[in-house]
Parts: sequence; C-alpha cells; structure tokens
Amino acid sequence: MQGPPDIASGPLRGSSHRFPLFGWLMALVWVAVAAGLFAADLRPSRGVAPWIAWGAAGLFALPGLFFLWSGIHSTLRFFRYRSLELILDPLPARTGGPLSGTLEVPIQYDPAHSFRARLTATEYKQAQGGSRGILPHLMVQEEGEAQATPGPRGTQLRF
Repeated sequence: MQGPPDIASGPLRGSSHRFPLFGWLMALVWVAVAAGLFAADLRPSRGVAPWIAWGAAGLFALPGLFFLWSGIHSTLRFFRYRSLELILDPLPARTGGPLSGTLEVPIQYDPAHSFRARLTATEYKQAQGGSRGILPHLMVQEEGEAQATPGPRGTQLRF
C-alpha cells in the first residue's frame, strides 16, 4: 500500500490515472492457463469421475473470469476518471480550518445535474509490531452537495 500523497505539491490525482496494465496481464495469463487446461483434453485418473476433472478446471477458470471483469472495470474507470484532479483551497489545509476545493469532471454542464461530494480525511501510520506496512486510519468523513458550474473541460464542482 502506498503512503499518503504530498498535498503540498499541488493537485491531487485519483488512483485511476494510470492504465491498469498489470491487471490485464494477470487476467490474460490466468485465462491462458485455464484455456490450456480445457484444450489439453486431460483425462482423469482411473476411478475418478470425469465431472471431477472438469469441475476442477472450471474452478480454476472462475478467478480468470473475475480477473477479466476486474480488467474491464478498471479500464472503464481509467477512461472515465484519468484526468480528474482535486485542487484544495487553501493549500495545504490546516487542522480545524476550512476545507474547500474544486474538482473538474468530464461531464457536459447541465444545471439539472446534482452532485454529492464525500470528503474523507485519512491518516496513514506505520504498522506496529513486526509488520512494515502503512495502515490507513479514517479520521473524518463528511458528505454534502457540491456546487456545479461550467468549466473549461466539463463541469466544475466546488465544495
């Protein structure tokens, strides 16, 4: 797991700004192995019913289908959200101070659209004990209506 982003360096980008290449490679390798099991026409050992061999190969194929679904879902998220940047005002926010920001979404502005915003403050701490990981801790979560205005690349949301 990654540590917290450096908010003092400017706009914050979401987790969908990179193409999910690893997910697709994992899906393709897994599906290729599962397809190889089906194509090899393996015969079960003596005394083992054929449906058991097909069932085992089918169980191996299920994670492959999940990996394919995950790859498609991640790719759709990438093409929809890759250009989103959150600009915080003031930068950086201060404890106990006001928090506001702007997010521009690639949706044509329509005054009839309504947008809900959820702001989440997460603190990242070093794990205690033998683990070296960084653990997230939810500090604050607020929800409200975002104010929509026309933006240069779509709809600009202020909260």
